[in-house]
Amino acid sequence: MKFSRLALGVGVGLVTGFATAVLNTDRSGDTLKTELKSTADGSKIQLSEIKDNALEIKEYVLKTKDESQIAIQSLSEDIKTMINDFKADINPNIEQIQKNIENISNRGNEIQQEIQNTKLPFLKK
Repeated sequence: MKFSRLALGVGVGLVTGFATAVLNTDRSGDTLKTELKSTADGSKIQLSEIKDNALEIKEYVLKTKDESQIAIQSLSEDIKTMINDFKADINPNIEQIQKNIENISNRGNEIQQEIQNTKLPFLKK
């Protein structure tokens, strides 16, 4: 179903309903005009308030978005700095541990060589 047909149907229904209500009312023409005018004015005021509120919400969302982007950028820079500081602090420890492992490995090889070079009586064949 096309939107234009739906809109046309709704428009015809509204006009028909409005005409029926106006023709079947028990109020005088002047009273009815006054009431319709006050209702229309009230509706305009409400629509204006809704529009103003929507604009305020839009401005608030845009402001929040901008502030969030700034905060996220700042936070990401802080995290990068913290990671770099952590790496700088831990790298000397990693290097020292690697040296210790290498020393232990070398010492193990030396001990193994000494055992092979030593002629113990229970190892003789």
